[in-house]
Amino acid sequence: MIEGPAESDLTTLAPASRALGTWQWEANDAAALRGVGAALAARFPAPRAVLLTGPLGAGKTTLAQGWLGALGVADPVKSPTFDLVHRHAAQGGTAYHVDLYRLSPVPPPEELDVPLPPADGSLVLVEWGEPWRRYAPQRVEVAIAFLSPAEGRRVVRVRQEGSAP
Repeated sequence: MIEGPAESDLTTLAPASRALGTWQWEANDAAALRGVGAALAARFPAPRAVLLTGPLGAGKTTLAQGWLGALGVADPVKSPTFDLVHRHAAQGGTAYHVDLYRLSPVPPPEELDVPLPPADGSLVLVEWGEPWRRYAPQRVEVAIAFLSPAEGRRVVRVRQEGSAP
């Protein structure tokens, strides 16, 4: 079983260029996905926009649990599918956990009271985040894909777009 990366694995990796960095890991279970999320939180500090993509059941919320847990979020991190936005007190500011899955048309961030681009130490973590790319030119995109759904194996690809805030 491949574990999630240690925090040091992420902080010592150098992106291909200053404007664009790409990383990839395999995760075989929920604990590994949470580990990737926690390590990414250390690598990409707030203020930050993070767009999570992947098929239904891929583990977007599970990865968000690791990310937000690493930022000191004490309350349970659940999918915001029906509430659309969950706001959490996090180290350094507010963490906005957004889910755009059911929305058509997708409203702009200000209609959901979500600050994009984020400021003042806030984190905006968006599941099904593709429609908000235009609102976050500086962002981290995390794509989760199944390698073997029956075995729970996934690949997590991370790409930084634009220059770091």
